[in-house]
Amino acid sequence: MSWLLGTLLFISGFVFSRLLYFFASISVSYRLMKAANLSALYVFVKSFERLVYYNTLSLRDYMKHDPSERNAEVYKNKLEEELELFKKRCINTLVQSTPTLFRSTAPFEDWTGAMIYLNENRDFVLQFMRKKTND
Repeated sequence: MSWLLGTLLFISGFVFSRLLYFFASISVSYRLMKAANLSALYVFVKSFERLVYYNTLSLRDYMKHDPSERNAEVYKNKLEEELELFKKRCINTLVQSTPTLFRSTAPFEDWTGAMIYLNENRDFVLQFMRKKTND
């Protein structure tokens, strides 16, 4: 009888340790996916800032060579369409590449929602990007 009890205790202890390991792995995976999504959003925002800057320079240069108001407006509209396409593609790529199991790490569907999420986690992103040691 004690042999059976000892075997059952060993098996239940083994199963319990595997469950703890499983839940710890899920926790680490969740944090890793959240960090990856926030890092990707940070890179998207920095890229977007660069695009806006270069589009502004391009528009200013265009205005010097062709001062026509109508042409400048058409050129500006094309640049804005390009920026909207960039934002849409970035968010769609990020959302589609996030596995359904970790969908809660990316609770947004559009650029505005993504920027709200990024702003809510601003401290994490800034701390993550400023860290200079390789852990």
